[in-house]
Amino acid sequence: MATTVTSRLFAALAAVFILASCGGGSDVVSPQATVQSAPFVGAAVQGTFDGATRRRALAATSSEVARPKFNVTSRVTTPQAATVKAQSLAAAGEGNAAPTPDQLFDWAEGRYPDLFPGHQVTRNGEYGGVNYDFRGYPVVGGVNHIGVAKSGPDKGGVYGIGPFTGSVLVRFGRDEDFHCQMDPVICGPKLVSAKIINMVTGASIDAQGATGVAAKGTKLVLTYDSLSCAGVEGTGVVGTLVLTISCAGNAVTFVPGIPGEERWTFGSDVTVTASGLRNAAGYPSAEVSVTFSSQVAAAGQGAKVYTGNWRGSNPNVSLGNAMSIFDVATATLVQQIDYGLAPGYGILDGQVVVDPVAGVVYQAPWSGFMIYRVDLETGSVLTPIRIDPNSTSNQRSRGLVIVGNDVCQVLGVPNFEGQYYYLDNALVCFDRFTLVNTFTSSRGYVADVSMIGMGMTYASGRNAMYVANVSRSAYFEEQTPGGIRNGWHAGTRGTVIEIDAATRAVKRTFVVGSAPTNPIVDEQAGKLYVPNMGDQTISKVDLTTGVVTTSPLGMSGYERPSAVLLDKAASRLYVSDSISSIRVLDLATLQETSRINLGDGDIATGMMIVGGKLWVTSSYGYQKLGDKVIVVNRSTLAVEKKIANRSSISGVENQPYAITAYDPGQ
Repeated sequence: MATTVTSRLFAALAAVFILASCGGGSDVVSPQATVQSAPFVGAAVQGTFDGATRRRALAATSSEVARPKFNVTSRVTTPQAATVKAQSLAAAGEGNAAPTPDQLFDWAEGRYPDLFPGHQVTRNGEYGGVNYDFRGYPVVGGVNHIGVAKSGPDKGGVYGIGPFTGSVLVRFGRDEDFHCQMDPVICGPKLVSAKIINMVTGASIDAQGATGVAAKGTKLVLTYDSLSCAGVEGTGVVGTLVLTISCAGNAVTFVPGIPGEERWTFGSDVTVTASGLRNAAGYPSAEVSVTFSSQVAAAGQGAKVYTGNWRGSNPNVSLGNAMSIFDVATATLVQQIDYGLAPGYGILDGQVVVDPVAGVVYQAPWSGFMIYRVDLETGSVLTPIRIDPNSTSNQRSRGLVIVGNDVCQVLGVPNFEGQYYYLDNALVCFDRFTLVNTFTSSRGYVADVSMIGMGMTYASGRNAMYVANVSRSAYFEEQTPGGIRNGWHAGTRGTVIEIDAATRAVKRTFVVGSAPTNPIVDEQAGKLYVPNMGDQTISKVDLTTGVVTTSPLGMSGYERPSAVLLDKAASRLYVSDSISSIRVLDLATLQETSRINLGDGDIATGMMIVGGKLWVTSSYGYQKLGDKVIVVNRSTLAVEKKIANRSSISGVENQPYAITAYDPGQ
């Protein structure tokens, strides 16, 4: 009879995997434990828990552990003072101390609520001369008891009796045997070291707290005391980066970036976390967090200016370079870049934006179907972002900004007849690190298709994008003896819309002057400035109250305010008149205080302050030569130098329009 009862008991225990220990301890029940006495009510029958059942229970418990988890976060820092998180590499909860009876009972309640329902109070009592801490749980058919011996030769022994054991007193091992199940990470892999390794030289440094880590060409290797590599591999988006994860022996390797562009974020605190890695016994590792500071992009070891050039779809007009790079210290042209585009998709002035965190310069073509990417340090051409993967549409870029982890662009229509209606007046965003599309709006999202998006900016303090929209009625074309002349007239007033950068929802619309373009924000003052080409005015938008004030600029004839730049340090606004000068406005009154005469008929198409100087792109237009980049002294407002921007392809001058700059020392 006893054998039959014991067999049924073992089968029941194997079915529910009840209270399996993770090894150690004796399966022999103490003689005192076979004596029936309160508080354990039931038959005084000796029971055992065989090793095979214990191993089956252990395997079942281990298999329920979640798969490994990884994450990467990046927080931009200054290159001079990178903040390092001081986080321990030691796994939490290390040690094999026996749990207290309350800890053991609480765990049993949570792990097996059908056997130990509710939360019961721990009591203490004598049983056969042995003192026990125990809890009793009313269930159908009686009370399930679980207890821990507090005295006697089997002190620390764990016992149970009640309907769940067939009213047989059963010993389940010692209290210290349960620490692996109660907190599996205690028995999981322990981190031994974390190293940053140069992928070319093999040189390594301790990763935790490291500063000045080369963002490009390095990998992180975590080595554990024991590890099972099954299933620990693959490439995918992890947190803020693409990671390629591999495992060999007791080491897990993390290679950042998309294939061919292995890089951590530049100038950031990079934190990599890992948890749930298993050892051969199936127990998971605790979460470990390794933080190091990457080095800011060098950009050729000095400040650089980048211009987007009018490449031209007709090689007989101007087969120029797509981008030119200038050294700020020497004010010289140092590199020219071409993407090898076929005629028809070659108008590449567009916009250029520096992304020092991703280590990239973006160029959005005025007419095309992708955003081009150039390595900030080497000037090499990287994998482009394809707006239209099939390259079947020919959209005009009307703005390009960096917003959080994304780079966002407003698309227009390449002509006014509308043959290429595909994403006109749409907003598209791509992850800067994975190049994955994160948002694509519907057509007409930033404005009705009766309007044209004509430039955008981003205010980080307000986490908002601002897009200027022009009414099509403000555009004109006319036949003159010299050919077709086009431009903007007063027409219908334009708008600027405010887009929530987090939700991408349109929040507010501001009515400004005619044919607004290229808005610029003064975040400190909470003001937005918008040059209006059609009626030759400038609008100031109070972003707190929403009040718009539009003021004349005193321009006439063919003068048009096409570009604007904020010089906060000098309390100025620079406004190009599209002829041969730059108007200098007092920031408080928006009244003209002086002019910068560029001379030689040069037209300012873009402006940027870098190295204390005002850098200006100048172009006559796509049918004339002689275009250049001009350096202006901000104190005297005098032209200091004109830098020829001659094409390395055709020998003619490149025609720079868009401009941006990067100074790694700032």
